[in-house]
Amino acid sequence: MFEIILDNKNGTLWNITELVTSATWQTSRLGKAGSLEITFVDDLYQRNPDFIYEVGNVIRVRRENKGIFYGYIFEVNEEASREIKLKAYDQIRYLLNSESYVFVNKTATEIIKTIISDTQLTLDSSNFADTLKPIPKMSAESQQMLDTVFKALSETTAISKKIYIFYDDFGQLKLTPLEDMKLDLILGDNSLVTNFSRSYSIDSDTYNYVVMTQKNEESGATKKYIAMDSGTIAKWGKLQLNRTADEKLNKAQINEILDAALALKNRPVSTLKIEVLGDIQVRAGSMIQVEIKEIELNGIFIVKECQHKFTGDEHTMSLELEGKL
Repeated sequence: MFEIILDNKNGTLWNITELVTSATWQTSRLGKAGSLEITFVDDLYQRNPDFIYEVGNVIRVRRENKGIFYGYIFEVNEEASREIKLKAYDQIRYLLNSESYVFVNKTATEIIKTIISDTQLTLDSSNFADTLKPIPKMSAESQQMLDTVFKALSETTAISKKIYIFYDDFGQLKLTPLEDMKLDLILGDNSLVTNFSRSYSIDSDTYNYVVMTQKNEESGATKKYIAMDSGTIAKWGKLQLNRTADEKLNKAQINEILDAALALKNRPVSTLKIEVLGDIQVRAGSMIQVEIKEIELNGIFIVKECQHKFTGDEHTMSLELEGKL
C-alpha cells in the first residue's frame, strides 16, 4: 500500500493517497534529478479550506513504511475540472545551480561532499562511499554543480576503473559502488516483459584511440601519450578521444589512466529498452539481470533511465538499460 503525504509547511500533513489518480516516478543515472508527477482531484479542498498546495511544498511517498520519494514541488497545474497536476523533484534538483571550483588532489568523495556542504543539502554519511583515488587537479568555471559531481566521478572511473552511483534516497544523498547496486531480480520471460527493443552503436561514446596531452607550464613544451586498439581500428575506423593530463602526473600514472579509458570506451554502446510489470526496488543505477529467450539475451545491465507508472492498482515500469549485448 502506498502512502502519499503533502506537507504544505503550515504545520499539517495531508494524506492525499486516496485522491491521487495517477503517479509517475522517474530517476536517471546521470545528469538529472529524480522526479514525481501526480494527478489528483481536489475534493479535499471542498471539505477543508485549510488544504493548500504551492511550489516549495514537500511530497513524501512511502510503501509499507519504506521511503520511496522525498521532494519539493516545482510546478503546479490546475484545471477547471479541479484536476491538479503537481511535479516535484528530489534535492538533486538544487545541484543544477552553477558555481566555480578548483580542486587539487581531492577524491571524488571529497569534491562531492564539498559541493553538498556548499548547497546545504543532506547526505547519508553512513552510505557515502570513499572513492579513494585522488584527482590531481579538476576545475569548473560557472558550471552546474551536478555536472561537476559527475565530472569527478568520470575522472575517478578513468583512474580506478570503478563506477559509482550518486543518487537521492528519500531525502538522503548517497554514493554507492556499482557492484553494491546489484538487485536479486531477473526481468524477462518469467516477469511479464510486455515490450522491448535493443540497439548498439559506436556513434556517441565509443573510442579506440585515446590521446592524453601533458603540458609543462614552465617551458611550454607538450607531450602526447597514446593508447589504442589496432584490431577495432581496423574494424570501425579510428575513433579518437582527447584528454588533458595534469603536469604533476608521471608516465606510469598517465599510462594507467589511458589503459583504463581504453578498456572502458573501446566497445559499442549497448542499449536495451523494456516495459515490464513494476518492482519498486528498481531505480536508475540498479544492476539487474535480463533474460529474453526470443532474442537469446541473458546478461547483466545497468539501469540508465527508470520510470514507474501507477494508475489505480496497476504498476508498470519503462526501463532504459545499458550494458554488453
